[in-house]
Amino acid sequence: MDIKRGDKVRFLSQVGEAKVIKIIDKNTVLVLDDNDFEVPCDISDLVVIKSDLVIEGDSMVSEHIEPEEVEKKKEFKNKVFLAFVSKNPGSDGADLDAFIVNDTCDTIYFTFYKNFNGSDIAVGAGEILSGRVEALENYKASQLNDISSFTLQYLRFSSEGKIYEPNMSKMEVKHVKFFKSHSFKSNDYFDSPAILCDSLKSEIGAYKLNDLSPSEEKHIKAVKKVKNNKSIFVVNTSEEVLEIDLHINKLIDSVVGLSNRDILQYQIDKFEETINNNINKKGKKIVFIHGIGNGTLKKKLLTLLSTKYKKLNYQDASFQKYGPGATMVVI
Repeated sequence: MDIKRGDKVRFLSQVGEAKVIKIIDKNTVLVLDDNDFEVPCDISDLVVIKSDLVIEGDSMVSEHIEPEEVEKKKEFKNKVFLAFVSKNPGSDGADLDAFIVNDTCDTIYFTFYKNFNGSDIAVGAGEILSGRVEALENYKASQLNDISSFTLQYLRFSSEGKIYEPNMSKMEVKHVKFFKSHSFKSNDYFDSPAILCDSLKSEIGAYKLNDLSPSEEKHIKAVKKVKNNKSIFVVNTSEEVLEIDLHINKLIDSVVGLSNRDILQYQIDKFEETINNNINKKGKKIVFIHGIGNGTLKKKLLTLLSTKYKKLNYQDASFQKYGPGATMVVI
């Protein structure tokens, strides 16, 4: 039987059922699984258990079925920020954490450099999903004396097909800014004071960190009234990070006798156990190291976070520290 949009199908290679929502090509379809996760599947791995075909006269017509909207489209400021966050701003020995904030509706792919003693040094590169924050590097305020500028290059990818020009922003460092506590302002993105630099304003020329416009000053002084309406969550910088390595060899001594499905379930159980044990620790940050592999484990974790644990915030963990194979959850 041919597979058509609207058919209910069962997987042959794994447990579970799904609904076909799109025909991609003659060999591939897009399905919506039991967790409302859209997954491309090979037709040969599916069997139809119920077809939504209806008879109209002498012809068979497939009902028009669209996946339910999981969440309403969120509003973004359409900005990408370089942020410096400090727990004790203004101190010579203060720790400064550098972040990229993606307050756009698009995924961005970035590379980040610092000019250290006259030479450009690559700090990190990676992908940041819409409404997420990526940690870059940690500094002491005094160390910034050797850094003259930061360069951020990125490309925005729109799922709606909008094409953007690549962006390159060079941000000169005014060192005195980091020694003044009043330079660090309350903001919508972190629970600690921060200096925010709008990279979209520095496509040509340099944007100095102390040249905040009146509108930016007004923005970072404003107190967010309804945090739940923000797509970018407030990052708690005061909590120590709990790291959980989900590689199976880190969880058990031997996998003898276990199927791939058993291993995956063990990893998922460890993930849920960790979440449930920390569910009352508001602001707790947990990094789950899942690796890259074929992406199955990461997809399962993201599905749980968007359904069963949808009140929790999550993002890609620091690319510099963990690479692309880790996710940070904020309780």
